[in-house]
Amino acid sequence: MQKIVIKNFGPVKDAEIEIKDILVLIGEQASGKSTIAKLIYFFKSLSTEFFNIVYKLKEWEKLTIEVRRPIKTKFLSLFGTSVYLSDFEITYYYSKDRYLSLKLAGLGNDINISVLYSYNFFHESFLSEIQALKREIKRIEERTSSNHLGIERFLLDDQKRLALQKISQLFDSTFGNHHTSSLYAIAGRETTVSYETTFEGYLELSLSQLIEEQRKNITEIKTQTIDENLMIDFLRETRRIKEVFKKYGGGFKELMTNFEEDVSISQDFLNKIDLILKGKYRIDELGEKILFQNGQFVYLKDGSSGQKEVIRILQDLVLSIIEKQNILRVIEEPEAHLFPVAQKQLMEVLVSMLNINPKNQLIITTHSPYILTVLNNLLFATRVIAKNATHKDTIEAYIPNLFHINPANFAAYSLGNSLIEDSEYCENIFNKKTGTIKQNYLDTVSDILGSDFQFLYNLHASTLRG
Repeated sequence: MQKIVIKNFGPVKDAEIEIKDILVLIGEQASGKSTIAKLIYFFKSLSTEFFNIVYKLKEWEKLTIEVRRPIKTKFLSLFGTSVYLSDFEITYYYSKDRYLSLKLAGLGNDINISVLYSYNFFHESFLSEIQALKREIKRIEERTSSNHLGIERFLLDDQKRLALQKISQLFDSTFGNHHTSSLYAIAGRETTVSYETTFEGYLELSLSQLIEEQRKNITEIKTQTIDENLMIDFLRETRRIKEVFKKYGGGFKELMTNFEEDVSISQDFLNKIDLILKGKYRIDELGEKILFQNGQFVYLKDGSSGQKEVIRILQDLVLSIIEKQNILRVIEEPEAHLFPVAQKQLMEVLVSMLNINPKNQLIITTHSPYILTVLNNLLFATRVIAKNATHKDTIEAYIPNLFHINPANFAAYSLGNSLIEDSEYCENIFNKKTGTIKQNYLDTVSDILGSDFQFLYNLHASTLRG
């Protein structure tokens, strides 16, 4: 079990969150949803940083010292300077008793951020295995440099690749990381559609130069929140996605046709994508389009905000299934600019990603009570079948099994809660006993939304009675 404990970091005052295969963070604006999502993304991505450091490291006794600087640099690149923050403590548990903590004690200096580990974070067997593999790689490199040609050179390169793969697997195991691809889908995704490709390239280059300058000196990072790293990763993935779609026919169905022997995605699944987009997606030399049944089309950059916000999520989802990757996806506001029915369809498609590959993980930040209602229905379908298997065929005809959620793999938290009496800043709103979202929370949200109408209706009813 992984979890994160946050004390007094920015808008997050006190939060303890268990991290499951599906994690939903709902709350008001400025309640800290994105901050928590970014923190989880940060800690889960550290295995790559450690791999790069340890692979180059020569003096093992300096390991815990050498990793601190790049961790702090990465942290500040995502969250900005700590100059304006009060003391904080953030602890990420990779397992029950293995954790990594970041602490700030004393204002006004980023260097005061401490990086602390549990006593067993780097256990001796892990370090000895890494050292043995590094020695093996060194021997392979020495043999490779001795003018080996042909099949012998190929075999040596393959041996090195396997040794590196073993090191990577050791780190993934240490960090509880089974993902081959991680991506943070930022809010405002429509910018990857609205701007021309040349502008995207210019923006990507500019952000890369900015980030490189910041990394030169940890104290040069001065802005409070810096999302350039997440933006540039998303821009790069967007560019790759468009190239793949263009190469294999331009649309979802055409893409699937090229890989249908290896991947099973039903026509119903593709139809749901068309329903969300209100048309069929195509990309060609003239650009991205949405085609309609009457043969007309609109360029995607001139389409609705909802179409532009959701298209990259859908493309990334299908491509990850085709490529059989184990993915971590953090999606901010998946409901952005979508009608509630489209929100329902999108959530069903996203849930299917985890049912197709149980090693996938999804973290969502949202403002939408509709999102919670959809998820609750998908959870409840599983519960009803578990209680009475005779309903299985009837339920699956109405809500296909591909969209059901296993309650054991689900967590949901409400943040802020300033409108709800007697509530804490961070509340677990998932009821493990019923396997659904707590009904009192859903009822409270509905009551808040309907309170004005009830007030007016009571006045109206009293007038009628008079």
